[in-house]
Amino acid sequence: MSSIHFQERNKREVDLIKNKQQVFHIINKYLLKKTLTLKQSPFSSKFLIENATESDGTILLKSTEPNEFFVDQELSFYIILTKLIHIECSIVEVINSFEIRLKILWISIAKTNRVDNRIPCKPDIAIVSKVIASKTFLDSNLFQIPTLVKVAFDDIGSKLSKENFDHVKINIFDPKLDRKFSIVKKTGKLLFIEDTNLESSYSSNLDDSLNYIEDIDDETKTVILEYQKFKILSELIVPILYEDVFQESFPIGYIHVQSKSRKLNREDILRVKEAAKQCVARIKESNILETKEKFPIVNLSKNGACILINDEILAKSIPRLKNFIFDIYFKSQAPFTVNGKISWIGSISDSSIQVGVSLDAQSDNSGERFRFQKNIDLLSQNKLV
Repeated sequence: MSSIHFQERNKREVDLIKNKQQVFHIINKYLLKKTLTLKQSPFSSKFLIENATESDGTILLKSTEPNEFFVDQELSFYIILTKLIHIECSIVEVINSFEIRLKILWISIAKTNRVDNRIPCKPDIAIVSKVIASKTFLDSNLFQIPTLVKVAFDDIGSKLSKENFDHVKINIFDPKLDRKFSIVKKTGKLLFIEDTNLESSYSSNLDDSLNYIEDIDDETKTVILEYQKFKILSELIVPILYEDVFQESFPIGYIHVQSKSRKLNREDILRVKEAAKQCVARIKESNILETKEKFPIVNLSKNGACILINDEILAKSIPRLKNFIFDIYFKSQAPFTVNGKISWIGSISDSSIQVGVSLDAQSDNSGERFRFQKNIDLLSQNKLV
């Protein structure tokens, strides 16, 4: 029997109950002779509460299938009445492979009702496949450069340094950088100053370029003197706009070009913008993880799913992400492609995790949405075959 450690992303508001009298009032009134589900591997295991003894704080559970347990092992169970109830226990006696006596450590009851019932799902009815995820979670606020990003930055930087530029730097945005970098990051627009000695160069008319005077600083005289001090004739800052698997674009870094020997021109802008695109392509190629493996669905609802991921690479990458894309296959049907926003992660082993997701993005097609909901209704009635 594997132990499992859960990490919730969005903490559920619960009433935590540890008082023995209150705990056994709940058990005797609402849970006695009810079936609990084990919240760890094997996830479908069911246990009936045979009896409860308040004097020693224990309950007797009987399983529908044989299991291997040991004394002092901690187990987590749940049951959904109108609300989710979670019971944390420790084994005090293993009677046989079907029966165990446990000491209750605490009970938690969700403060709000479940919107949708979670329906147990058998592998021959529905599965998850074609998982698309990122190996490394990237966003616009990186404090350290991931290896795959650094490799791409170094490679593109090396190629640009062979161009006719006096200074080239590719890096992530650092809060300590000059304000102009933070404005480039915030807007996603490039900054181009063709001639640092001319005030007219600080008012760009390019569509995708910042206007230095309007967007950054209108005290150009001080800025001009600063450029002259370091003999910088021309400057260009181009954001590196990364697009993730959900087609969401955000800046993960910049290319900074300065010239002391000549004025940069529009051809230079095009070359550096192309280099930024190549950089993104390199990162995406290294970062996209796609698998056609099939994974069981523990339970499913109209708006959520619990998936068992038995894959070492995915088990390491998914906990670092906010969401991932996958297909839900119902038996003998075309798949539904969904975006799963991660609600919680249950770590079972180095190569196995349980993932709770909310289904954020289903099809824009109303017919497809109806078909999905119809499948859930049939599943809840045990009519999906």
